[in-house]
Amino acid sequence: GAVYVLRADSPTTPPKIMALRESDGSAVWGPLEVGAGGVGLTYDAGRVFAVDGDCHLHAYDATSGTPQWTSRYVNDDCNSAPTAANGIVYFGTTSQLVAVSESTGSILWIAHASADSSPPGVVDGKVIVDPVVLLVSAFDAATGAPAWHYPGFGSGGGGRLVAIAGGRVY
Repeated sequence: GAVYVLRADSPTTPPKIMALRESDGSAVWGPLEVGAGGVGLTYDAGRVFAVDGDCHLHAYDATSGTPQWTSRYVNDDCNSAPTAANGIVYFGTTSQLVAVSESTGSILWIAHASADSSPPGVVDGKVIVDPVVLLVSAFDAATGAPAWHYPGFGSGGGGRLVAIAGGRVY
């Protein structure tokens, strides 16, 4: 097995992605430079996906580290890690939730929602986001159609991680 990490040597150098052997922590591949202000990464179906602060989404072969594709989808800031499931990568910006094909890098849909503070959660055909404004929203994972919204608890705060267990969103 492998462990994929995103690291920066200092606040002024671009972040790098690398794969480490799960058994002993030795390098499998990398480090490979990810665009400005690397935000986070995720894994699905043999690929590692990384989002940078300029909303470039990068896809790498998980075994070799070979870049598969890189694209910029929105003119916005990205502040949360992506989530990948069932052939789709989801990531949020300050004003949008974006769904991208894992294999081609093409946009599948964009939903207008603040989704920038936590990685999206995916469960039972829905993508759930919990932004800073505490308006928790769910969208159909395949189409981006709104499923439901919860008005939240007021202002401030916001989740850093959407946790889903036993049919509940935390």
